[in-house]
Order: sequence, then structure tokens, then C-alpha cells
Amino acid sequence: LFTPLLLLFTMNAGHNHSNCIDAYQICNLGSYHFPTLEGYGDQENLEITNSELAETNSMWLQFTARSSGELEFVILPDNPEDDIDFVLYNGSSCDEKRPLRIMTSGDIVGEANYECIGQTGLQRISSDIEESDGCYDLNDNFLRPQYLEAGQSYYLLVNNFNSARGVTILFAGDAGLELD
Repeated sequence: LFTPLLLLFTMNAGHNHSNCIDAYQICNLGSYHFPTLEGYGDQENLEITNSELAETNSMWLQFTARSSGELEFVILPDNPEDDIDFVLYNGSSCDEKRPLRIMTSGDIVGEANYECIGQTGLQRISSDIEESDGCYDLNDNFLRPQYLEAGQSYYLLVNNFNSARGVTILFAGDAGLELD
């Protein structure tokens, strides 16, 4: 169940975490605010096919599952009209990551695609594991939750396609999930 969380963590604004190797460490489920997403990073190999996604205003997060369970999260852009993309990876290092969930749907220039901008994330309301570039009839800007294995490491790339404005990410999970 996705439950409300009372904790709010704010990222240290002195470091932008735009490279996978400098990923911000998430140690607890909760709410994290990142005031800006500045930087193109090292343009890491994102390991995704069927997408033109390139880092624009990006941030990398890293976490390890202390116990197994299902992860949900919601990414709330500071500007609700921003197009937020994300990729959730599994891997023991940046060089060994492989994508699990890919969200690259978004605004198509010249069209009103409100269902593909703003909030995004992993929630039970969705059954798909990927939404590709553009905005199509079945896109809802959410992907289904991801089951995390105890002891496994995960990376999350968050990319603001429109601007360097920040985001708040609400991490939650089922009753058994704990992060390290």
C-alpha cells in the first residue's frame, strides 16, 4: 500500500548529483525535495532502447533494499507543467546497471499533452513497465511498482526535460520494504 509519509529530506544544494557515480544516497522511504536539477551529467550510457532520452537537467539517486518489497514513488515537479522523465535501474554499479522501468513519455511540441507532463512515478494505478517518447492514447504518466530484492542496489535517473526546476519525490513501499 502507498502510505503517506511524514519525513521530508532536502538535498544539499551544494552538489547536483548529475552523474551516476555521484548519485544521491537514499537511505529511507520518505519525501525528498531537490530544489534544482542542474547539469547534463557525463551523458552516461542510459542502456535504453526505443528512446531518444538524453540527460538534460538530470539527477541520479542510489539506494539498496535492506529487505524485499514493492517500491512505489511519485515525482512532483516544482512546476506542474514540466516534463519529467525517469529510468529505474538495478545494478551493483553505474557500469553494470540495467533498466527496469522506463518513463520517457512527455509533451509533443505543438500539442496539448497534459496527461504526459507533471506528476509521474511508480503506482499501482498503472500496469505498464514502460512509456516511450511522446504522448499517446494509453499513456498515463505512471508505471507499475517495482519489486526490490533484499541486498540489491538500484539507481534512479530523474530528468527534467523542460527546465532546471526541482522536484519532490515521495518514496513508499509495501509493509516489508526497507532501504539501506
